[in-house]
This record gives sequence, structure tokens and C-alpha cells, in this order.
Amino acid sequence: MSDSDVGGWDEEFSALFSTFGWAGRVTSEEVVERWRTFGGDCIDGYPWDIEDYLNDLTLRNTLQKVESPLREISRIQVSPLMREIYAVDATLQAVFQREVFLAAPEDQWWMRRAPTYAARDFCREFEQSYRVKVRPMSKFDDDVDAMKRILAEEGELVDVFLKVRKENWYVAQRPGLFFRACKNSTPLPRSVMGTIWSWVSGELSDVQLRSAVNKNCP
Repeated sequence: MSDSDVGGWDEEFSALFSTFGWAGRVTSEEVVERWRTFGGDCIDGYPWDIEDYLNDLTLRNTLQKVESPLREISRIQVSPLMREIYAVDATLQAVFQREVFLAAPEDQWWMRRAPTYAARDFCREFEQSYRVKVRPMSKFDDDVDAMKRILAEEGELVDVFLKVRKENWYVAQRPGLFFRACKNSTPLPRSVMGTIWSWVSGELSDVQLRSAVNKNCP
């Protein structure tokens, strides 16, 4: 496939998503990666907010709507795309087992069903929003609880964060997840939150982190 063919496909793909209400440009590779990431998050116990959760379900809804028009543009490109999406679907269905939103279309199982388990904060938010209980179980919570235990044993705040990164804990694998875990493991003053984010995203060194935390968390 030539570069021009790829570019044309990306433009058609993004245009169709826009036609069905999706804001912003998106490529097929981005959609696959986002759905794959969502699937992994759900398998590990969804650690984000309901807004993030619903955005990803909306992404899957839109992909379902554009699948048929996309096949008219290029069956060659749509087939491998959907194979990857369906592979994630198959994995996700092990977590999405309970049909609770019966008003949703029958072919949108991801909308009709609720996850069996997820992180504690998500479970609370989900029950408050929909009166549906989800079992609290998540790798995210496991790591946060472990961080709290170490801190309770008089571990230094920065030393705990450095340990999590050095040992490549689950929460350390993505900046957003790591930042969320740092916030959830101990109360942090607003003055240090920006510093924590700059550090987990790689903009500050370990030395700079320690200096800033010691200054703001005496």
C-alpha cells in the first residue's frame, strides 16, 4: 500500500467518524489501540472514571456505525482492522457478563452489559450513577494499597514513588495511572501536584522531585 493510499484511507476513516458525531480527527490505528487499551484496563480492573469509560464505549459504538460504509471504501483495510477489534471484544466479554442495560441495542453487548469487577472508585461512581453494583477488584487498587502500607510503615514519600517506578509496578506503566496512584495513596498538597505530574511524565528528575516534595511536604 502506498503512502498516498494510507493517507486517503485515514482521511476517509476520520471523515466517517466525524459524520457519526465523533469530535476530532482519528485514525484506524488510534481506534484499535484505544480499544485494545480499554480492554486491557477492564481485564486488570478498570481504574479510571465513568466519563473515560463512556467515551471508550462511544468510540466502539461509532466504529460499529462506520464499519459498513468503510467496507464500501476498502474491504482490504477494514477486514484486518475489525479482526483486531473483534479479538479485543472476545477478551472483554469475559469481564462484561451481566446484562443490566436492556434498553441498549442487542448487538451492542458492550452497552447492555456491566463489568463484573473494577477499581473501587469506579465501582462507587457506577453504583451512584446506575444503581448497579460492581465488585471491587483491580490491580490498581492492589498497588495503591501496597503504597499505603509502605507509607504507613514510615516510608518516605519520594522513596515509595521511586520504588514503584524502579520495580515497574502495574501503576507505573503509564503516567496518568501513576499520577492517579500517587494521589490515591496519600494526601498531597496542591503545591506539589504539578511537580508529581511533571515527574511521572518524565519532565523532572528524581532529584528535582525529592527537592520539591521536601520543600512542600515538611
